[in-house]
Amino acid sequence: MIAGEGIEMIQRSARDIYEFVLDFERYKMADLKIGKVHSVVWRDGEGEVRYGGRFRGLTTPPVRQRIDVQEHRRIDVRSIPWTLAHAACRFHGVFTFEEVRTNVTRVYHREEFAFRVPLRWLVEPMLRSWLESDVEQEVARLKKLLEADTDAGGIGEPSAKR
Repeated sequence: MIAGEGIEMIQRSARDIYEFVLDFERYKMADLKIGKVHSVVWRDGEGEVRYGGRFRGLTTPPVRQRIDVQEHRRIDVRSIPWTLAHAACRFHGVFTFEEVRTNVTRVYHREEFAFRVPLRWLVEPMLRSWLESDVEQEVARLKKLLEADTDAGGIGEPSAKR
C-alpha cells in the first residue's frame, strides 16, 4: 500500500471547503490526478463519480468511485468493488474539515492505493514518493485556490450543495 497526506489551515469555512471539494470540475484544479469528469450522481446522500485520471502525467482509464459524506465534516471516496479498477487497485481517499475558529478550517487529506500483486511490485515503487509529494501539494493548491480572491466572488465561491 502507498499513501500520501496533506494538512493545511485554510481561511475559509468548513462548509465552503467541503462544497468546493465535492465540485469535481472545480476541485480538479487542486487535484491534478483528476482528468475528465464523466459523471457525478447523488442518491440518498451517497454519490458516485466517474472520471479519467492521471498518474505522474500519464492518463489512466476512467474509474468509478463511491462518495460518502458527513456534511461539512468529512468526505470518503472509495473504489467500487467489482469494478475493473478495484480489481487492480483498492483506493480510499478521505478529507476531514475541522473549523478551529470562525472561517479558519483545519483540512486533512489522505489518499491510499493498495495495488494487487503483481502490480504492487511494479507500480508502488514508482509511485510512492510521487504520491506522498502530490497529495501534500494538492492540499497546498486547495488552500491557495480557496484563499485567493474570496471577496470578489472568485474561484473559492461555493456552488454545489449536498
